[in-house]
Order: sequence, then structure tokens, then C-alpha cells
Amino acid sequence: NDCGVITDHSNDILECCATDCNGGGICNTSLSNFGCQCDFEKLRRGGRYCTVTYAKTSGNKGFNTLMAQTGTSTAAAIAAGMGALIRNYFVKGYYPTGQINTGNSLEPSNALIKAVLVNSARPLTKVTHIYDPQVSPQGIKATLEKTISRHYPSSVSDEDGHGLAALSRVLPLSGKTTRRLYVNQNLYFKTGDLQTYCFEISKSTPFAVTIAWADPPSDINSVSHLVNDLDLKVLIGKNLYFGNGLTTIVDGVLKTLVDHENNVEHVYVPHAKEGDRVKVTINATNVPVNSPQHIALVISGHFLGDDVQYCPECFEGQVEDCHGQNGIGFKNCSSSGQFSQCYLTSCDSGYFNENYTCHIGSNVRTGVSEISLIEGGSFTYDIRLVDLPTSIVDITVYAPHNGARIGVKSISDGGYQASTQLRFTSSNYATPQKISVHVPVDTVVQVKYVAPIVTTVQSTDPNYNTRQVPSIPVSVADLNAPGLFADKLNVVLKEVNEVGIVPLHLNSTPSHPLYLTYSLPSNATPYLAFQTSETNQVKVSSIALELNQANWFTKSVQLLIHLTQHPNITTTFTIKPSLSTSDPNYASLSLPPLYIHIHSENDQKTTSSGSSMILTFSFVIYISLLLSLII
Repeated sequence: NDCGVITDHSNDILECCATDCNGGGICNTSLSNFGCQCDFEKLRRGGRYCTVTYAKTSGNKGFNTLMAQTGTSTAAAIAAGMGALIRNYFVKGYYPTGQINTGNSLEPSNALIKAVLVNSARPLTKVTHIYDPQVSPQGIKATLEKTISRHYPSSVSDEDGHGLAALSRVLPLSGKTTRRLYVNQNLYFKTGDLQTYCFEISKSTPFAVTIAWADPPSDINSVSHLVNDLDLKVLIGKNLYFGNGLTTIVDGVLKTLVDHENNVEHVYVPHAKEGDRVKVTINATNVPVNSPQHIALVISGHFLGDDVQYCPECFEGQVEDCHGQNGIGFKNCSSSGQFSQCYLTSCDSGYFNENYTCHIGSNVRTGVSEISLIEGGSFTYDIRLVDLPTSIVDITVYAPHNGARIGVKSISDGGYQASTQLRFTSSNYATPQKISVHVPVDTVVQVKYVAPIVTTVQSTDPNYNTRQVPSIPVSVADLNAPGLFADKLNVVLKEVNEVGIVPLHLNSTPSHPLYLTYSLPSNATPYLAFQTSETNQVKVSSIALELNQANWFTKSVQLLIHLTQHPNITTTFTIKPSLSTSDPNYASLSLPPLYIHIHSENDQKTTSSGSSMILTFSFVIYISLLLSLII
């Protein structure tokens, strides 16, 4: 009736050898037979000591006599017994079905037994030290509880190592558990070898991965006694864990410190999420002795498959440069662990960029893809050529509907008209020429007006003649309805720490406050931030502004855009605000975007030395523009 109780503080029964308690209970020497008391409720609250037999010097000598015992004297015996149980599990063929099957019999290596034992560990929340082991469990006189400090993803602590071993959590038995065990002891690595396994979490429960190997003896005078160095890496969901939790990537922040000291590496994820993709990677960093090195791999948890279809490419929030069709750009990592398409920001010669895609066609670049104006407003954009032409290139710009509501002009024109023409030669092809667009004021109440500016190209150079240039849609808002105004629709930032200021106001008193939210696109956050005020230097990627009955006309509400660093190339970002209000006159406003033009550092250096710059967007005339439309 002797029994050893191993419990943790997770409210689970882990082990009890007392057969008369059906495998669970606590030892109680107050019972007449010194047997096992089947008090499951007390056991669920967590045991605080182990009990072992010892020979009494008087009375009932050596029979069913128990004492409290702490330290390795008890732990070593229990661990050795667990090792025997692990070997028995594999030899009798329990793996992988959880039932005895001699056809599945497997002679486990020492490394596999060790890896299973470590993989079964679960971190403790506290430990109890017993200072008087020579009394019965009911007579313990001095105890000290200590809370364990463990910062995930670290899987080790000074107090309990990897945690409390519990074989019932790692060795599945048919009908007893739905957890899955995956082992592989036929792995051999030489320096530079890499092996990957991929899974998908099928249930939100703990997930653990362990590798172990028998390391060759080191030189007694070595500073580091690990000879053959292998490293474990687990990518799961949006986090990247390294063996023994010495380094990790959490929310995209990388801390690089790999374990080069131990021949066991363990990753324990207490809260793996259903649907997360898992990528387990084993890398042979250095195997100088007895190459190839044999290792054992153990994985436990609720997971599906071992197939490349489950492999995550990346961790959530990761952004990488990429080469796409006819250009280069960036790609984002989604919550599923897969990269998005390559969003192209720069196209090869002979292609133009529209909506992050490179299209074959025009070598003519326009400085804007869409224009929003109010009555009386104007807007200026650039046109330039990309490649050196072999002959004159004439470009004609046509206003919508033959200039009925919108006029265009070049610098050489006296006034706005239905069309205007630009001429490029081999000497000025890279110098941007400007087109101005204007909407005259009228007194007619009109609905939103949208029409395209059309650009045509003529030249004897076949690289330019009849090439298609994307049309530029122009939306016009009427002044004769409630509107939201910005003093700028285009902001140019050239210097790091430069702040662009965009005052905002309304043209009528709102009945309820208007809340405007501006959020930076993910590809802009490395370079831009919103500043909460001119005096408060707090920088954010999203900001909400309020226009109300007190400030609607004062222009005291300002959007502050801060340039934090230069991009590699001159870039334009588009920011589209969102609006929330209970004012029926403003609730349905359609808000046009704000354009942020950022100069690259190279362009800045070129400007300071007096050299000419080739920019997609070179110079913008600031104008007051409406950010809204009629209801």
C-alpha cells in the first residue's frame, strides 16, 4: 500500500501508485493500515510533498511506515521509474496507437527516453520546501512556499527546471486521452543539416517540442562543454520560439540568443491556438565529433499532420521585400502564417504601377492616381518620362467633358481650358512638367461629380507612340452643402523629423461631434507617424480627431504627420480617413484620401548638391481642399 504522490498546482491528478485507489489518491498515515486515502478532492488541490517508506526503530518496524521526503533522493527514484515506464510503453508497442501492439514494438534510445521525460514536464507555479523530513505528512512543522517566476516563452527556471514530469500528458493511452504524440529517433545530423516538420494546432491546449542527443565527452579544460551543437526553433502562430526559451520573436520583435550549452532543447507553448500553423526546425549548427550526430525528437499536443501544406512561411506582422512580376515591392505576413501577394512599389522599365501592380505600357509617369477637389479648388501634379526618347514626345491632357466643369492648363497656358499639351525631348524628358486642374465656383447645388482626365501620347519613338497612360479620376464636391475641409490634400516631407500640418474645419455648424480617424497603412509605419500635438511628441500609427460646435470653424483641429526615417526610394502613401458621427448632414460624407509624398535620403543628398532629381512626385502646391462630399 505504499504510494508516491506527484502533483502540481494545475488541478490535475498526475500520478499515484496506490492500486487500492485506482491510480489516484493521497497517502495518509493516520489510517489504521497506513494506506492510501482516496481523497480526490484534496489531491486536486495539489500535494505538497512525496512520501516514501522507511524502517521505524520502534513499534510497527518496517511495515507500511511512511515519512515525508524532499529533494533528489525521492525525485531520482521517481524519474528512474518514469524512464522504465517510457521504455515499456515503446517496447510493448503502445506507440503510436495508444494500445499494445507487438507489431509496433520499438526499442527506444536513451535520447528518446530523455526527450519524452523532458517533454512531459509542465511548469509549476510554486514550490514547497519541507525542513523536517523525519516526521509523517501530518506532522510537518516547517514549510516554505515560493512562487516560481517564469517568463514565457522560457521553458526553464532555477526552481523547477523544465517543470514537473507527468507521463500521462505525453504518453497517450487509447480511450484515455486525445493528445497526440509524435516521435522520431532515426534522425542523424552533420554540420549544416536542417530538418523541418510542419503541423496545424487542432485544439487550443499546451504544445511541446523536445530534442535530445548523447553528446560526446568534452575536454576537461573547455570553457563550454557542449561538443555537438544542435538548435531547435518552433514557429507557431505569430511567435517564434527557440529551444529552452532563451530567445524569441514576439509581435515581430527579434531577440537573438540561441542555446549553445545544453544537449536538450525544449519548447513549451502553454496556450497554442486552434488553427495556428506550426513549423519545427532542427539545425545542426556544429557537429565536429562523431558526425553524423544521432538525436531524438518528441512532439506532444493536439495537432494535425506532418506535411509541407501546414508550414507557415512567416510570423504575423513580418514584412519582407519581394520581387514580383515586372517589379519589386513588399509582402506582409497574415495571421495564418502565410505571406500575402507581392505588393509592387517600383516597376521595371516599360511598365507602370497601378494599385501595387506593374502593367506593361506607358513610360509616362503621372504624379497622382486620383484627384479630389471642391468648387473653387485647384490641384497641380507632375508628368515626366521614364526612358530617354529617341525623338520628340508630345503629350496631350484632356479635361473631362470638354472642360464643362473642370479645366486644365500647363505653365505656358494663360488660363484653364479643355486641353493642354506638353512636349518632352531627350534633354528634358526626366524633368517633371506640371499640369494644373481647376474647378470654378458656381451657385448650383450639385451632386458628387466624378470624371476622368485623359492623357494621350504621340511620338515617332515606338517606345512612346500611342502608349496608354492611366486616366486620372477627378471627384468634385459642391460647396453648397455641409462639407469637411483640409488646408492640404498633399503633404511633402523631405527631412527626418519634419512634421506636416493639415488643419481641418467644417463649413457649417454640426449638430453632433464628428470623429475622424486616420490610420497609416502597414507599409508606411517604418517611415511615418502621427503626432498627437505640436507640443506633445507622442507618435502613433492611428489617430482620432474631433470636430464639434466649439471648434468646427477655428482650424485648431490639425493632423500632424511626422517623418521618422527616409525610405529607400521616393514614395507616396495614401491615407483614407474614416468618419463617425450622429449628425445626419455629415454622416454620409465620402472622404477623399490624403497623399503623403516622402523623399528618399538619396534624393535629399542630390537636392542639396544642386543636382537634378528624378522623382515620381517632385513638388506639390499646397491648396485648401474639401475632404468630404454632399450627403
